[in-house]
Amino acid sequence: MPVTIQLKARISGAPGAPASLKSREICWNQVDDITYAGFGDDGSGNATSIVPMAGRGYFASLASPVFTGNPEAPTQLAGNNSTRLATTAFVQAAVGAAGGGDMLKSVYDPNDDGKVNAAATADAAPWTGITGKPAEFAPAAHDAALVTSGVFDVARLPAALFAAPIVSSGAIADLSAPQQAEIVGGSSVVTSDGREWRYTGAGDKTLEASYQEMADRTPDWTQVANKPATFTPSAHTHTLSEITDAGSMAAQGAGAVAIVGGTISGVALDAVTIDGGTF
Repeated sequence: MPVTIQLKARISGAPGAPASLKSREICWNQVDDITYAGFGDDGSGNATSIVPMAGRGYFASLASPVFTGNPEAPTQLAGNNSTRLATTAFVQAAVGAAGGGDMLKSVYDPNDDGKVNAAATADAAPWTGITGKPAEFAPAAHDAALVTSGVFDVARLPAALFAAPIVSSGAIADLSAPQQAEIVGGSSVVTSDGREWRYTGAGDKTLEASYQEMADRTPDWTQVANKPATFTPSAHTHTLSEITDAGSMAAQGAGAVAIVGGTISGVALDAVTIDGGTF
């Protein structure tokens, strides 16, 4: 049975295999310098597949070839020191024999961040694992108002908080120069109206704006201990209308006073009625 082989060629146009070939038909595409062949037969003489089979565009050159995909080669014997190609297996064996260990990037730096995993872990070492850390740290500037809970060490609180208050003879504006010299941040000042003020640490010491008002220290009368039940009166005067226990005299006019009982001695009388008589 005779076998027919047909040859075709593409001189210009697009690179790559033709859209279709007859079974056993050969086509050389001069554009990419690859020869294609039709394989198989669909029963009508048409090839079922078209594959490259020859040409400089398909086969690597002997001089400085450029391979694609994952080309393989025989692995040389350990210790080979010739110009033969070295596979990855040969390189791994040579590195291990030289004492390079098994430091594979795929194992020790899988996230490709340029750090060995152990070093990356050290960047986030637990506090308990840190050696040589100081027992105390110099405090940084901070706002004490941010402290909302916990227990303060009394020794760390300003001494001014526990010092006796500075008592003004009047208001904040009446603080004397020596008193102002004693006032520091946190100092307590009590004014004559019974209010307590806490100096903020900044501003004019004779202005209320420089203080935080804390409380009114004026005690309620009911809270005063050991007060006397009565008070000895001091010399004073009253009008007759202010005296509530003067007897019937309180209701008499200045010119008509009725005297019932008693003795009058050394008194000049004018228009005084005694028991209905006149003298």
